[in-house]
Amino acid sequence: MVLIERGVLGGTCVNIGCVPSKTLLAAAGARHAALTNPFAGVPTSAGPVDLGALVAQKDGLIESLREAKYADVAAAYGFEVRSGQAAFLNKDTMAVDGAVLRARPT
Repeated sequence: MVLIERGVLGGTCVNIGCVPSKTLLAAAGARHAALTNPFAGVPTSAGPVDLGALVAQKDGLIESLREAKYADVAAAYGFEVRSGQAAFLNKDTMAVDGAVLRARPT
């Protein structure tokens, strides 16, 4: 079995929706909490934001979730994941970026 993915593996939530936005919001919340700490006996501090490092951390999280939730699951169920644009040539044959894939006889 093969799954053809023409874009980035995974869905909206992992790639551009929930995960990226909630990761950045959680980071902003942590910094805000450090800057507005109301407890005098528990000092906190927050230096400047390293946006590059924060974005790299977010991207790493997305990549690990993409692997765990999509690639690993596909592999566990015996699916090969191929990158490319697919088009059916006939009922038993498709082309993926010019490479021909034929259905196995049943």
